[in-house]
Order: sequence, then structure tokens, then C-alpha cells
Amino acid sequence: MPTLRSEPFLLNREWSSRQIAEQARLRLAKLRPDVLELHDALFHDGVEDSDLWAIMTPEEKEGILKIPIIAIPIQEFNTCIAEAPAGDGQFIVFDTCIFKELVDLLSAVPTQGLPAWTACVLQGALRKVSWTESPAFWTEAAIREVKAYEWPKPDHGVVYTRFSSLLIGLRFCVMFILAHEFAHQKLKHLAGDLSVVPRELGGIVVTAHQKHHAREFEADAWALKVLTRVPVGYFATWLLCIEAMFWYLNSIELFNAECQRIKGATSLPSDHPDAWERGRRISELSADFIETTTQGNLDESLYKSLKARKTLFEWWKKANGLMIPLLAECYSNDPERTVGIHDAFRDGSLGVDEYKAEMRSIETKHKITSTWYGLRRTVRRVKSKLF
Repeated sequence: MPTLRSEPFLLNREWSSRQIAEQARLRLAKLRPDVLELHDALFHDGVEDSDLWAIMTPEEKEGILKIPIIAIPIQEFNTCIAEAPAGDGQFIVFDTCIFKELVDLLSAVPTQGLPAWTACVLQGALRKVSWTESPAFWTEAAIREVKAYEWPKPDHGVVYTRFSSLLIGLRFCVMFILAHEFAHQKLKHLAGDLSVVPRELGGIVVTAHQKHHAREFEADAWALKVLTRVPVGYFATWLLCIEAMFWYLNSIELFNAECQRIKGATSLPSDHPDAWERGRRISELSADFIETTTQGNLDESLYKSLKARKTLFEWWKKANGLMIPLLAECYSNDPERTVGIHDAFRDGSLGVDEYKAEMRSIETKHKITSTWYGLRRTVRRVKSKLF
């Protein structure tokens, strides 16, 4: 069966940015109509059709190019602004991995437990080499729940705490990602030759924009400031989804770093700052906004939202402290079986108890949980910090 990966999107050098968008939509309609439905619900033809555009002020919109947004797989969980090869306008590339991974992740939190989190992390870490396009089994109920929901008016207050997953906040995550790209334009991060780099896209080389750590933090802060314009109750509830996204990306970074340590290699620096640091700064800015807005007077729904953030954070720390290192050890010792176990769990053919038994068998076979193996792991970590 053809997939977005097996039939890559190839650009024609003569296409304008609008023609690129039209061809990308036709491709999604053919191969992934579900992704096209999600794409259209979030921003349809371009930035002016997005939920974000509706809450931006005229001053914020000034200078933002009304360019199309295309969804294609670039295997980076990233977006970028690129020039059309014909020189006729720009377009925003929105990696389909973002849709896929966020739907799986947010649908899993918090009800599916740590095995679902590790399954999401493993697929995200291996998105360039091992990819399953089909959604995880647990997404069906979450998607059905969100589709059946009648979105309230702003004065209805906070009612999202009753949802069984965080998928209701997918729109907010996408708004943040899009606002982050707008911020680079508003803050003039894209000006000058130093911010422009060539990159391969759709089979040809196009001009895209380079990222710098300090500018990423600035763009995050600008994006968050725009999003604080929604009612504080919505903001506090949806904020958890943005934080979960960064915690997830941090788990992937930790998994990759642990795998590198096991191989005795050093991780290469990224053009984006550490996901944990970005998430921490966003949490601090958000806490200041909520405190200033509410003056410490929290209604019951807002209190539950903030309590859920703390609960999920503790759950995530447990995953990173226990599950992610074990996942890296299992994958490094038996990659094929580890991937197979998590794929089976994702498609529902392997239950939680069976999943745990399969993972324990890898740990036992390779003595991963032994005292000697633990000592070796500690030595690796110490060496990685010293050298």
C-alpha cells in the first residue's frame, strides 16, 4: 500500500509556492485523507486560515507573510520557512511527523501508562529509519471523543479537565508551533545571509532558514505571549499539552544520548536548544502569566488543571529516570526485537502484561538490570560528562 514515505513528494522547479501547496494537498488526499482532514481543520490553505491568525492583533499580523502551509514528511518533527524553487514566494513546511506523533502522544496521556509513552518515544527517536504510519490503537477513542465535542464559547469557562486524554489540546500545540515560526519573522530572525541555508526538500535543494539557540528562546516567548490572549482557563489546560510535547522531545533526546553513550560515541549538537530547557522556560513564563492574571484566586477547574500538570510532570520524570534508560539498553542490545515489541503494543496485539514480560526477557537475556551492568552504565555516564 502506498504511503507518504514510499511515494516521496517531489518538487517541480517551475512551481510557485501556491502550486506546491496545491500539489501537496492532492498528495495527502490520495495517500492520507485523514491527515488532510486534520491539516484543513488547523490551517486549510495558509496562515490566514489558522486558529492562531484569529487571535493575533493587527500589529502582530503586520509583516507576517500570508503564505501557504504544506504538510509533507521531512522526519524532523520540525517546521521551516522555505523559498519556492521558482523564486515565486515562500511556504511553510509542516512535518507530517508532528501530526502523527502528537496524535499518538496526546491520545496516550495520561491513561495509557508508561508503555505507551516509551512506544511513542521509540518511534519518534527512530522516525528516520523505522516508521509505522498507522496510528496507535489508543488514538481511536481519543479522536472520537474530540470529534464529538462541541467547542464552547470563550465565556463558558474551563471544561476540558473531564477529557480522557490530552488530544483536545492538539490545536493549541499547533498554534504554538505556528506562532513560533511567525515570531522568527516578527523578530527579524530571518533577515540576512547568515540565517539562510540550503537544504534538500522534495528531491531538490531549496533555500530555508537556519535556527540559533538564543533566537529559539525568543521565538518561544513571543509565541507564548500571543497564546496568553485566550481565556486563562483554556490557557492553563492547553499549556499542559505544550509542556508534554517538550517533555516527549526531551525523552527522545535522552534516549538518543543514552544509545550514543552505550556505543561509546558523543552526541552531536542540535540547531535547536535542549527541549527540557525550552519546556522549563515556557513553564516559568506561563506560571508568571497565570499568577498575574488570577492573583492566586483559582476556581475548581483551574485548580484541577494545574494539579494535573504537576501529576504528569512527576509521571514523566519517572519515565525518564527508569523507562528511557532501559529502553535504550534493550534497543542497543536487541534492536529488532525491541522495535517489534513496541510496534505490537502500538497496534494493540500485545497487552500491557505481555509487553512487560517481553521487555523483561530482553533485560534478563542481556543482564541489563544486573548490578554489574548498572555499574557499567554509571561509569559511561560519568565519562560522558567529563569528556
